[in-house]
Amino acid sequence: MRSWVGSLRAGWRFLTTRYLVVASVPLLVAQVICASLGLGRNVLLTNLLSKADYAAINYLLGWVSVVSLLGLPGLNVAVAQYVARGHWETIRLGLRRRLLLAPLPMIALVSLGWMGIRPKQGEVIRSLWFLTAFFFPTAQVLGLVGSILGALRRFRRLAAYRVARSAAFLLAAAIGPWLWPGRATSGIILFQWLLLSFSSVWFWTRLRRLEPDPVPLLPSQRRRFYRFGTHMTVLGAIGQVRGRIGALLLGSFVSFSSLADYAVGNLFFEQMRAVWRIYYGVSYPRLVNLSPHDRWRQVGRELRIATPAFAALTGVVGVGLSFVIPWLFSAKYASSLAYTWILLFAFICSVPGGFFEMYFRLEESERQLYRIRLISDSLGALLPPLLLALWGPLGVPAGRACATLAYSLAGFTLYRRHRQ
Repeated sequence: MRSWVGSLRAGWRFLTTRYLVVASVPLLVAQVICASLGLGRNVLLTNLLSKADYAAINYLLGWVSVVSLLGLPGLNVAVAQYVARGHWETIRLGLRRRLLLAPLPMIALVSLGWMGIRPKQGEVIRSLWFLTAFFFPTAQVLGLVGSILGALRRFRRLAAYRVARSAAFLLAAAIGPWLWPGRATSGIILFQWLLLSFSSVWFWTRLRRLEPDPVPLLPSQRRRFYRFGTHMTVLGAIGQVRGRIGALLLGSFVSFSSLADYAVGNLFFEQMRAVWRIYYGVSYPRLVNLSPHDRWRQVGRELRIATPAFAALTGVVGVGLSFVIPWLFSAKYASSLAYTWILLFAFICSVPGGFFEMYFRLEESERQLYRIRLISDSLGALLPPLLLALWGPLGVPAGRACATLAYSLAGFTLYRRHRQ
């Protein structure tokens, strides 16, 4: 009992150190701003567009997320980890490799557009797939910029980057319909890609001024860097498909009305995930430099403190959304409340698993990462369609909740075994 209380006290001291407080404040403020901008964007879209057109945007972006896996997005994780250790050269290596692979997702998007794989309802036309493919290589650089800023602990710049990205999405929703009169959905998505491409170039030029004294990268480390990035892509592949499978299933096999309700619920799920990513991004660089034993203990301490805090915060948000959603999104989206509550419960179930995955990433334990991801992501890809067939549209978020619970249970089992 004393040792458990002592662990809680030590974890609390770590969570309240000046580093975490100073680093968290700008990111938390940015998250509040980003959440407000994201909410404003979706309120604008749901009021300007029909349910079918709002669902069409989510359907298209779901396909973009899936085909982006061909561009090896796991290199962003590898770059962040190696830059935190001073290997600045990996930024150039990661960017070059991602740009070399960019034609693969471009070809996939053009092929999807050529074959006519698009919603049967809503206003997403074939040429829009071609425009998305054209802007894809430039826009994907933004993900790498965010990873680098976090690894360098430039948290104020990272906060500014996130606010600018959210502002671009809101601006696209406001100006897009006027940019392409008569095709509101197409104009919104086109203007969004234009803004993301411009932001990528601007942030990249600013990032080059932050280069510190680099630490030489040995040939063996370079090979490990590429291998780690590939592993992170494979590990995240099923998870990325899992995150979008709900939209693709509902849009393809149920109705765009159900997809629109699901998209509203997923909006608030992603906002809670963003709060978790702030916590993760602030804690990760410091934990990298701890000894393996201290790292294991510290992750356990943070888990016991932060998990109840996230659960309480999510509960308060869920109660508040019962009143907010019908008011902001209009009465036609009141049916999205059931999706929202189930997805928020899924987030609570995922928090412990996030800590365990953080630990195995810090250890670069690829075998354990594969195990935890194989269990959770396989269930995340299989359960939504299964429960959709059994329970109808609500089976999709219920399947995600079951998968996140399995994710945390698998992580806990492997975490305990790793100590032994």
